[in-house]
Amino acid sequence: MFILLLLKIIGITILMLLVLIITLLILPLIVKVSYKKEQLSLTVHILTIPFRILPRKKKKDTKEVKKKKEKTTQKDKTPFNVGLVKSMLPTIIKRIRQAARGIYIKNVKLQLVIHKDDPKDTGITSARVFTAIVAAQKLLSAFMRIKYKRVKIIPDFMYEYQDKVEFDCKIVVFPCILLVVSLGLLISFLKETRFNPELQSR
Repeated sequence: MFILLLLKIIGITILMLLVLIITLLILPLIVKVSYKKEQLSLTVHILTIPFRILPRKKKKDTKEVKKKKEKTTQKDKTPFNVGLVKSMLPTIIKRIRQAARGIYIKNVKLQLVIHKDDPKDTGITSARVFTAIVAAQKLLSAFMRIKYKRVKIIPDFMYEYQDKVEFDCKIVVFPCILLVVSLGLLISFLKETRFNPELQSR
């Protein structure tokens, strides 16, 4: 009886873990990104529970920790396989486009304040920044779903604004799509290295 009860408890626990994992994969993750007053804040919402990633509390860095990090970075240097990257570049681009389908960026708010010493330079720079942002919007819209709420370019001729950049958006991520794309990229990588032994020796 005790063994049967133990097996039932183990089975129910495994089933609950599977349900939790499937739920986390199906439900979207919401990431809120904000940059105001020269401070970046990042909050991840999992099952409506917020987890603040940034800003973090400042930690005191000792000299010994810095020396250890420098030593590890020097030892961990590995040769870069250029041939493998070149051969897999079309696959990587394809997988990135597929992964972008699982990301939805909405409520994008961007405010840029342009100020130069010469008012003429302020106007010219503002126009250049505006054209660059329009081009970036078209490029991003071709790869992923993105919805803008407000984009402002403010030429600050009289130096009235203190904050130069303000940004706010909400990123909705579907983990199931990203998982499938990551598995596809891993399978492509294993096939490429298996059937091309020359790439392995480089």
